[in-house]
Amino acid sequence: DYSMNTMLFDFVNGVIIDRGGDSVMAVQKNFLGIPAPRNLWDEWVQRDLAGWKLMRFFKFQLRGYTWDDEQLQFIVTRLAQHFEATPEETQFWVPITFKGLEKKKVELVKRNVMSAYSMAMSLDALPDVEIPYNAPMPLPHV
Repeated sequence: DYSMNTMLFDFVNGVIIDRGGDSVMAVQKNFLGIPAPRNLWDEWVQRDLAGWKLMRFFKFQLRGYTWDDEQLQFIVTRLAQHFEATPEETQFWVPITFKGLEKKKVELVKRNVMSAYSMAMSLDALPDVEIPYNAPMPLPHV
């Protein structure tokens, strides 16, 4: 997932375990960071289920998390590549990821994606996916 979600708590010893070394800072600064050094970002993406964590980046933006522009560009580029490579998965996962959000938030996500995407590459590859508004979440809200 992202840095702020990679902390562990040791209940036996009563301590926080910050395996990557940046989780505590990410929580304190409300920062949305990739929990890996730059040279391992591709590996981090390869462990993603159907572009799920790439799309979650934009849901975290809606919650007020801050981000690094280099990471944003990486996320958008990889998400576009994923959309192009797996259009059938995209048609399935994008609506599930954003179900339950208010229409104005969905529009903000679309604007954020398109804005970031235009920084990374041409706009032709982003598919037109119907996102239902205010539908119940089939998966736990994250």
